[in-house]
Amino acid sequence: MFASSKQLISMPLHVKKEIAECDRHSYDVATIIFHNGSLYSGADDGKIIKWDTELQKVAEAEAHLSSIYALAASDDVLYSCSNDGTIKSWSFDLKPLKTLATENCEFWKIQVEDGVLFAGDDQGNLRIYEQDSIKGLILVLEPFKDMSITGNSVYSGKDSEVVVTEFRKEGTYAGMHRMNLRGRAPMIACNDKLVVTGESAKGLIIYENHKKVVEMMEAHEMIINAIIMNKGKIYSGGWDRVVKVWSMDGKEIEKCPVSIVINTMVYGNDRDIFVAGGDGIILKLQDN
Repeated sequence: MFASSKQLISMPLHVKKEIAECDRHSYDVATIIFHNGSLYSGADDGKIIKWDTELQKVAEAEAHLSSIYALAASDDVLYSCSNDGTIKSWSFDLKPLKTLATENCEFWKIQVEDGVLFAGDDQGNLRIYEQDSIKGLILVLEPFKDMSITGNSVYSGKDSEVVVTEFRKEGTYAGMHRMNLRGRAPMIACNDKLVVTGESAKGLIIYENHKKVVEMMEAHEMIINAIIMNKGKIYSGGWDRVVKVWSMDGKEIEKCPVSIVINTMVYGNDRDIFVAGGDGIILKLQDN
């Protein structure tokens, strides 16, 4: 028995859909996350928008006075942070809940791990929240242009190096500097793997257990803005308007040109990859 032609076809990574022009953010999209079957975007227009998997707008909130830099989600709460110095919480239908922080800084990155919210700012401070109350302040002293947390390790940095900080909880949270690694933001960590951008901002470095596995010096022709990992693959994109797919040993698998400067990416359901950036545009790509 022969397989059907449909079964034989394996489509390469390709653009499947783009949001309607009338639904776009007014300015560049800075962050997207996928949670419980929905996509959430935050942009330089200060808005959060909720989308379904077909990029139909579901809800919208005027969330911040200026740019939204990051979104994160726990089991029951959505969080946003901004260069207006605030961290806010929202229901998943974008009803406002609480302002967790109002500080004289710019909050650049937030991440939720095991129900705990981590927030990094432009001054190198890492605040840790449980149940919306601050439980720790760790001075890392390097701005949090990007941050990735796995286990009890926080990877962070800006333009010159990656700082590895280990944290522990003894009533409140405390942290200890462990090491610095070559590289810069953006970065992504998962278990014993870490992928960072090289010093040129156009290359990639793959680490395993803090040991360099491979370095791709010219992974992209222009600056890399986003890196994600999923199912044993690395996805990268940036100013050259190309999403590239890599194996964990640094081999380029495929690439997909897109219409926008890429600021942020996230994996969705099954084979969906969402890409967002310039001019308020969000795309849905499908992997094979």
